[in-house]
Amino acid sequence: MFPFDRLQSGDLHYGPVGLAIGVSVAAWIEYLFLKHRLGLALGSYPIEAEGLKPMCLSSCLAVCFAYIIQFPVTAGLKYLLPSEELFISLGQPILGIFVILIYGLTYLLLMDRAGNGWSISQSIKTLKGHSESGVE
Repeated sequence: MFPFDRLQSGDLHYGPVGLAIGVSVAAWIEYLFLKHRLGLALGSYPIEAEGLKPMCLSSCLAVCFAYIIQFPVTAGLKYLLPSEELFISLGQPILGIFVILIYGLTYLLLMDRAGNGWSISQSIKTLKGHSESGVE
């Protein structure tokens, strides 16, 4: 965190970015240790690397899409909330929620298309089947 805190853009310091990178690296290291210990306990690795590739790719694409989408949303919010104080107090939380939703939905849709994890299309088919049969 401290090396990144020396970097800045205007009044914005990048210490929190360094903290996020450190936490992410630590989480991946912990994941690898836990995966290894679980593999020793079970005799095999329950999660193969092939499942991680679509997860990483979907995550990266969802981040890029959410990043691109946030520019027009920010411009729209600044137009609707012309006061800087109003934009900071209302616009920033709205923008954050919107970007998180865009990221999450994009990630889930990409993972659904890749055939990994929870299937949105299968859930929709199941819901349609329940509503057509009268089961709720």
